Amino acid sequence: MAKKKISRKELLREDDAFVRSASQGAQWLGDHSSQLRTVLVLLTIVVASVWGGLEYSEMVDSRASEALRDAFATRDGEIVIESDTVKASPKATPPTFPSSDEKWRATLAAFEKVVAEGGGMVSVAKLYIADAHEQIGDLAAARAVLDTLAGELSPEDTLFFLVIERLATLRETDKDLDGAIATWDRLRGARGGFFTDRVSFHQARLKLELGQHADARELLERVQRDYPSSSIREDTRVLLADLEVKGSATPSATAE
Repeated sequence: MAKKKISRKELLREDDAFVRSASQGAQWLGDHSSQLRTVLVLLTIVVASVWGGLEYSEMVDSRASEALRDAFATRDGEIVIESDTVKASPKATPPTFPSSDEKWRATLAAFEKVVAEGGGMVSVAKLYIADAHEQIGDLAAARAVLDTLAGELSPEDTLFFLVIERLATLRETDKDLDGAIATWDRLRGARGGFFTDRVSFHQARLKLELGQHADARELLERVQRDYPSSSIREDTRVLLADLEVKGSATPSATAE
């Protein structure tokens, strides 16, 4: 029996690792769909080559847009339980797959095709390639893609936050807490310091896990003091209160 088809909008609301990461950046990312449409932005070019350059760019972007639509269709594909009457059909519209692994490997290949086509969707496609690697379970490949993408993006790019946050989360998953702290630091100066409160919160949380309580306290108090309107102010207050409890318990624990 086939599972209920899940639309892309519903999929983006699912509580998977990638969507959780995306939702945390919703305050400033706005509507992601604007980055996934066929949009061609042309720089000023030499008058003699304007028509040829325009036609070539539109052709590339059109192919990439079609590839991107196919890739999202694959990502939206159903997983079916095959029987005598129900067979998976990856080439159908919408596509169906016999297993999650086959679906995500097909999704990976589809987004790699978007990258190969070029155009304005390459960075977006790479983000989904990293997601597909993670869904398959190849976290090393996901980190490698995100590392490369982070180096290609400007800190002012709207995708930069998602890439760095996902990369930091993967390093934390690997118990590389120092690496995660360093990764978060790459966001500190981005967009005029817009993310500094969030960076400080996550670094404080990680430092607490490492037992670096003084450093954690300094970061948390800085958020409370310097960012009174921060969306994570309450989370910071709770973490700071927890640190106070741990600090007050230390003397008695030592005495024992």
